[in-house]
Amino acid sequence: MKTSEVPNLRIRAYSEHDEVYQFAEWLVDDYFSKKKRMRDRQKYILTARKLIASIWLVDGDLFRFTTKTDYFSGKNKKQVWMTVKTLKLFQHLKSIRPKLINLVVKGVPPDVSKTGKGLNTVYCRTKKFSDRLKNLKEVDILPNPELEHIELNSDIDKNIPISESVKQEEWYKHSQEVMARHYELLRNSNILKSNGNGVAPIEYFYQRKFKNDFSSGGRWYSDFTRWSKKDRLGIKINDISVASIDISQLHPTLIMRLIHNQDIEPIGMFRGELKDAYDMPKYKHLPRAAHKKIINTLFNAKNLDSAVRSIMTAHISKNTDGEIICNTYKSGQKRVGVKVFRDNKVGVLNYISEFKLMHPYYAEGICSGVGIKLQYMDSNLVTNFIDVASNVGIPILPVHDEFIFPNNRLEDVKELLRKVFQITFGHMGKVGNLRCSISSIKFPTYQISLELES
Repeated sequence: MKTSEVPNLRIRAYSEHDEVYQFAEWLVDDYFSKKKRMRDRQKYILTARKLIASIWLVDGDLFRFTTKTDYFSGKNKKQVWMTVKTLKLFQHLKSIRPKLINLVVKGVPPDVSKTGKGLNTVYCRTKKFSDRLKNLKEVDILPNPELEHIELNSDIDKNIPISESVKQEEWYKHSQEVMARHYELLRNSNILKSNGNGVAPIEYFYQRKFKNDFSSGGRWYSDFTRWSKKDRLGIKINDISVASIDISQLHPTLIMRLIHNQDIEPIGMFRGELKDAYDMPKYKHLPRAAHKKIINTLFNAKNLDSAVRSIMTAHISKNTDGEIICNTYKSGQKRVGVKVFRDNKVGVLNYISEFKLMHPYYAEGICSGVGIKLQYMDSNLVTNFIDVASNVGIPILPVHDEFIFPNNRLEDVKELLRKVFQITFGHMGKVGNLRCSISSIKFPTYQISLELES
């Protein structure tokens, strides 16, 4: 792995495994051996278990970590897990001989970096570290007990504390209850990877992540949502292979319902019959992944300028499973793959003009910031769907508008999704049909249409 691609260490994990506990006790006692007195030993041991489990869970031996003191306390604190105890134990872990953690590449301060953002130091866990955890398995890795199911972040991904008054609101208590019950159902299910290894509970610990306030975003995220399609469909739940039901073009269909009270685009005189919102006949040389990324960016952007600037960074590449992906990038991020629009702004503006010509019914929705509202709407749909599915004992792993479930519950899932869509969106949810695709490792993807009751 290139050092530029090394991920930042997040203290999301925890473990009750004996080896982790013994390692944590040893680390804390060694830390206090150099102090005049011992205070909060048990709290330090709890922190050490989180730190050790999180380092062990890193994919590969390399990880980035900041040791900037300001980030672990006070107003500059970046995340809930960035505590003073975490920093002290990590600093001590680095100092131990023989080495448990090696420094690989020193960090780059913001004031001397090309991007002005800097880079955290790269570290490497050593064989001495891993040898202390020989019998630890992924299934032994649990979520950090301090992680909440609902998280509020700023535009720069800084955690915003949630007030006690908000926590007493009915929607908040209901979401917490649904997510806690969902997590327990998954914990009590036997979820295995395609290689037969158990899936770590931290992988399916979901959080609803809101942006700035509780009317924006709220989508369900977990480590599982970052798995490739191949890996997601390769799991088994209670020894049963899985299938997925994916709502086709959820955001475009919500726009049609919101603005035009229709479920699909009418056929146009000069456009012919387009397959869907992502069909751009003049740009057939671009893969569908690129169209989805560009057009969804148009829906999410608050104005034309921000949309153009984002789409100008779009690059096409392939992931490790050979799937074509398209990503946009923030300033300073390393670009991967082939640039979509080599003529930059002119090419992007031409694409947007063509989209408006081909899809006039969506024109009102682009560059309007409607995407944030749509994310809030689809997050409510997911919350309601998981609620009813958990009530009837169906373990489901959501990936935004896709749901992974045991394939012997397909008919149940179809009926539940149809009803929940109608209940969640009221009159708007009773327009036309709900189009979905069904996928599995064992059979080719096929389309279905769920009839909605008007």
